[in-house]
Order: sequence, then structure tokens, then C-alpha cells
Amino acid sequence: MKELDLEDSVDTLGRWMAHRIAELMEQAEQAPTEAEREAAKRECTDIIIRLWEHMALIRAI
Repeated sequence: MKELDLEDSVDTLGRWMAHRIAELMEQAEQAPTEAEREAAKRECTDIIIRLWEHMALIRAI
């Protein structure tokens, strides 16, 4: 959160996305199969890109 300046933010969506990314990173690390690991990594990558887009829109306002 600190790296994204979301610690004290009211950006609920941004905060949720950051938490989801952390969950997916943990899932990828603990996944029992390569397929599950890769699925978590793909979803994590997708949400990271969407978070960057979201942050760019918020900062442009």
C-alpha cells in the first residue's frame, strides 16, 4: 500500500486491487501444481495492469 500511496487513501477500488494482487502472489507461491501457479500469475499480471490504468486515471483527475 505504501508504495502505491494508498495507505491513507479513500480509493477503495485501488486498495482492493492491491490486496487482491497480494493474495494472488501468495496463491502462486503456494500452488500445488504448475497449472494453478500459472493461473494465479496470469490473473495477478492482469490485475497489476488494471491497477496501473486505474491509478493513472485517478491521478489525472
